[in-house]
Amino acid sequence: MLESFTDQGRIVLRNAQDEARRLGQDFTEAEHLLLAFIGDETGVGARLLAGLGADPERLAKEITARVNPRAARATPCPPFSADLNEILALFVAEAGGPRYGYIGPSHLLFALMAEDRGRATTALKAAGMDVCAARAQVLASLDR
Repeated sequence: MLESFTDQGRIVLRNAQDEARRLGQDFTEAEHLLLAFIGDETGVGARLLAGLGADPERLAKEITARVNPRAARATPCPPFSADLNEILALFVAEAGGPRYGYIGPSHLLFALMAEDRGRATTALKAAGMDVCAARAQVLASLDR
């Protein structure tokens, strides 16, 4: 699946695993992906989130409040959860086709926002973001 991702997309996924490990989590979840976007202040995802009005500090607090940080474990590379794998697989099936041909950070952000009931989307809403409007803006940026 990762062969469809750009280098920047792979970096975001690796950074999400780092966030999961930092929080002592057994699996990398969608909310860790969101933390990875926030942590890369110069990255496409962070710029898109800022352009959508997201406050990185508030968003990070909303996420970590929902994650239940644990004492750090020795898991060097927390695997993607079944939910995150499903989100990524569905998006790879769509984005990896002729419409885009590659998957970068913007695609990952859009896929992340597509899951309505997850902790990442809940944190975005709690931080004051209109997720439906944000999805539309991210999708428009993909089509440019």
